[in-house]
Amino acid sequence: MLWNDLTALINNPELCYADFAMGANLEMTVAALLVYAAFADYKMDEREIGVIRDLTRRRFGFDDFVLENLIINAQLTEGHELQMEKFIKTLKKNLRPPETLQFYEDLWRILVADGKIHPYEQGLADFAARHFNIDEAAQERIKQSIIQEVWFKNKPAS
Repeated sequence: MLWNDLTALINNPELCYADFAMGANLEMTVAALLVYAAFADYKMDEREIGVIRDLTRRRFGFDDFVLENLIINAQLTEGHELQMEKFIKTLKKNLRPPETLQFYEDLWRILVADGKIHPYEQGLADFAARHFNIDEAAQERIKQSIIQEVWFKNKPAS
């Protein structure tokens, strides 16, 4: 299950994460959820990996080694049912409102990175929004803003 997988990953001494402070554990947890979000449609696109790599490097200072370990763990558990409720409750308890909105924006960056929105990805975003108490107007505004951002970034030069 997702929560058990993330706990095992974060506390795995072989990956050198055992000495992280709570803030670093929370960063690792956020990064892991972003990786799992990329698998919401049961496949991970290179563009999704690129977005995750950029976000985790810029926000948390993670290197490719950390990201590759998160991806490998997600691939190993890909076929399992993902129980997100406990995980999101932990984030909700530890993130301030601006951080929650930033996380939701980052989630959408991952979900639209491959140029399409799978129904499972939309479901994941809706689930997260409900649990983070993000109203429908804010959800739609964030979604459209990220879609426009990604479209503009990937638009071929004329």
